[in-house]
Amino acid sequence: MIKIIFKELAIYIVLFIALAAAMHPDLFSAPMERLTLMTERQNYIHPFVYTLLAYLIICMFRLFFKALASLLKMQKKR
Repeated sequence: MIKIIFKELAIYIVLFIALAAAMHPDLFSAPMERLTLMTERQNYIHPFVYTLLAYLIICMFRLFFKALASLLKMQKKR
């Protein structure tokens, strides 16, 4: 169970970093400026909400393909 939690947490963190890099290319060149802007505007929650939405969409795709693979596996057994 712990292994699954760490795996999903790693997926979430990688997704968080990928989305941050895609949305804010200046994040890696000038991180302090980006953090200062975030602090001034008090935008603390929106990155986590957007990452959660993207994570849920990815989870839906994963579940769909897992179910599809299971159905195909059952078809092969017949």
